[in-house]
Amino acid sequence: MILKYEFEYQSNNNSFITILDNLLKSKESEYKIDKIGDKIFLYVEDEEKRLIELSDELSKELPVSIFLKDFSLEVVPHIPPIDYQHTLDSCLKSYCPNCLNETENKKSANYYNPFINCQICGTTSNEKSMQIYEKTNF
Repeated sequence: MILKYEFEYQSNNNSFITILDNLLKSKESEYKIDKIGDKIFLYVEDEEKRLIELSDELSKELPVSIFLKDFSLEVVPHIPPIDYQHTLDSCLKSYCPNCLNETENKKSANYYNPFINCQICGTTSNEKSMQIYEKTNF
């Protein structure tokens, strides 16, 4: 079975595509991502049970964004030939749901850690320390 996800994403960054790609890299499902204008297309082929599990995971891991205007889902007969290559964004990004889960979970090693490195959205920090000031006192 092949599912076609269509996202209307009105931003010029590739954050949403990066998150989709990073989530799907660890899966056994065959997938392709394409972007045409403001539309991002995700095609995923697998057994129905795995597709349901994947859809559930995407609903939890994809960020709710002001740039995500609409989405749709349909079953299609095949994955079209796609040669789309995305580039990683160099700008700083806000936390994705995975980052938030890590930094807000008291049992996590990253609890309230502002220097998180996320494998899902690609947020990284090379900082090793921070200076805290109260007014002018260090």
